[in-house]
Amino acid sequence: MTTAIGGVEVLHGNERRIFESLKQPDEQVLFCIQNQNPRPDWQRMQTVELSLTEHGALVALDTRLIFIHVFGAASCRYDEITDLDVYQHEQRPIPCLWITTRDHAMSFSDTTLTFLFDQEAQQAHPYHFFFDQKSYTQVQPYIQQIKGLVRMSQTQRPPSEEDLVARLERLARLHREGHLTDDEFEAAKRKLLGS
Repeated sequence: MTTAIGGVEVLHGNERRIFESLKQPDEQVLFCIQNQNPRPDWQRMQTVELSLTEHGALVALDTRLIFIHVFGAASCRYDEITDLDVYQHEQRPIPCLWITTRDHAMSFSDTTLTFLFDQEAQQAHPYHFFFDQKSYTQVQPYIQQIKGLVRMSQTQRPPSEEDLVARLERLARLHREGHLTDDEFEAAKRKLLGS
């Protein structure tokens, strides 16, 4: 297996078609990682494990990641990601980028990686990507870039509804206690509400 990294040109066949159907016109492609098997061994390709590790693509866009697996595709925005890292199973030294989100909070373990080698598990936790061991050093800078995009999106994330209510209550208290004039209170409230 080989791992190709570059622009959209590294995506081939079904992965390219799936990507083109999912990409929005205003999205910018940052990079693509495509697992390829240039000389397929058809007998080995019958195994699910080989299908999972030797096929598929990961596409980093400016606002989200697209995962293209043998069993389908999934995407998540950077601001939804709560954790990401590369893991390896003790008995199968296949590096796996594992991402947890607010909606898919399954943490990584040897059990979860073993569990992934089936179709239902792929659909239960689609935010992972295998790449071959030889490509690990080549892929590392791109994993770091994804981590940077996650950090940046989380600093730009608008306040949650609970945060907004707490900030408005604090402003109202400061106004009641005389720390803010009527004009200062109204200006701060408009700024907080984005109007």
